[in-house]
Amino acid sequence: MDSCHTTPFFSVLIPVYNAANFLQFTLNSVYNQTFQDFEIIAIDDGSTDNSYEILTSQTDSRLRIYRQENSGVSATRNRAIREAKGKYIAMLDSDDAWMEDHLELAARFFNKYPEYVWYLTNAPSVKQIADDDLKAPQKRNGSYMAINWFLEAANIPMCSSCFILRELIKEDFFPVGIKMYEDNVAFSRFAMQHPMIGYATCHTAYYRSWVGSATIRFHNIRKLQQTGVELDALLEHQKLFCSNDCPLAAKLSFQYFSYGNWWSRIRELSLVPWIEEMMKRRFVSGYLLTHWLILFAKLSDFFFRLMAKAVRIKFDATYKKIQNEASK
Repeated sequence: MDSCHTTPFFSVLIPVYNAANFLQFTLNSVYNQTFQDFEIIAIDDGSTDNSYEILTSQTDSRLRIYRQENSGVSATRNRAIREAKGKYIAMLDSDDAWMEDHLELAARFFNKYPEYVWYLTNAPSVKQIADDDLKAPQKRNGSYMAINWFLEAANIPMCSSCFILRELIKEDFFPVGIKMYEDNVAFSRFAMQHPMIGYATCHTAYYRSWVGSATIRFHNIRKLQQTGVELDALLEHQKLFCSNDCPLAAKLSFQYFSYGNWWSRIRELSLVPWIEEMMKRRFVSGYLLTHWLILFAKLSDFFFRLMAKAVRIKFDATYKKIQNEASK
């Protein structure tokens, strides 16, 4: 990039926390972009591995590194946004990676359609990413379309494949304190004012799904402990749902998200798997109590199945409404 060019086209934001196993690969996927007008803002959020040492060993002058006490991913992303100088924000998590034409296709979109203020590309979730996976097909022009975020993109992973016009991003864009789906809350708020988003039908990025990733980690926590880590995000959805200017598309999206959450949680509440343990412990628990517990487990399982069925009917009906609205 020309040294006199003080406003890069993109600011690449990379929040870093204990990402040493993947960080260099992620950074290389940025360095190898066919479009080179960018800066990189990397915020080390109190890593306890050697992530910070990997960052400080880099030689690319476009990389700016900051270090802070552990504050969570939302606070880290917000810090990176405040430090950014580019015209557009390009987000990338420290364990994900971009294909080599990711920025080029995004720049081409914004130059062709300057009226759009954000853009999303397709990005599959995979367990492994190899160097060859990041090679772009030759002379790929990209196929773009405009979609309503609430109707067609709200359930697509966003952060590592999303671009937003920086001047429109308000202070504390990502909600601090929300442990899961914080990105969905942030983008839902933004979409209330800017519902139409540019979308590339080809994929140009990869999400890495591994045991330490945030989505997998919180999914396992909920499955094992039923902690309800999604509650804060769902309550934020409810606030938007109840606002006077909430469009129908947003309401459908929030309902779809909520019904899906209830359906998955209700299905996991059955006591039937405990019946075998109840029988083994009947000598201590007592014959009457054991059989009462077994009856209760079977009855509760029956009613939970009915509840799950009812929620699934609402879930499917809402999905059909979303499809109908999206086709208009």
